Amino acid sequence: MRKGIPIAGSDEVQQWSNMDDDHGVSVRFKKCRPRGAHYLPPPTNRIHTANVHMAESVRMQAMLAQLSTRMQGEHCALVYFNWTVSQVAAEGVLVLLGFKVLTLCSHHNPKERRRIIALFRDSAYECDALLVEFRIGSHGQNFYEACSKLLIINETFSSMIDINHC
Repeated sequence: MRKGIPIAGSDEVQQWSNMDDDHGVSVRFKKCRPRGAHYLPPPTNRIHTANVHMAESVRMQAMLAQLSTRMQGEHCALVYFNWTVSQVAAEGVLVLLGFKVLTLCSHHNPKERRRIIALFRDSAYECDALLVEFRIGSHGQNFYEACSKLLIINETFSSMIDINHC
């Protein structure tokens, strides 16, 4: 870090979060560019941004293909991830592409988790997918009856390992 530049405090970081309107996709693009590639402009539209953000991720492409071809607004999917980072990245891409998603994260308290699960189970609530991490959703959560498809995204294999009906 350059001398004379203060380390950002929690207030400054909160301001950055408040300015974030695309789930951090633009920030990640700018921070992930190789050194000396500052001349590369950020993407200009949602599709281009989502494409750049997905990069070469086979799992992300497979998940997107399943959601866009099989779901088509009439079914709701439950998508399991092995790691929170993958869940957050997928949420950013899906929101950019216009999918309506709910995310159940480990940082949610029990009251927030119950609210999210209640929304997912409510047939009147419009939702394309619920994104869940294995560690908090693999047991004790009764939301399987609300979904039409179950997608399991596992980072230890080269592609999606299982697509089952609920």
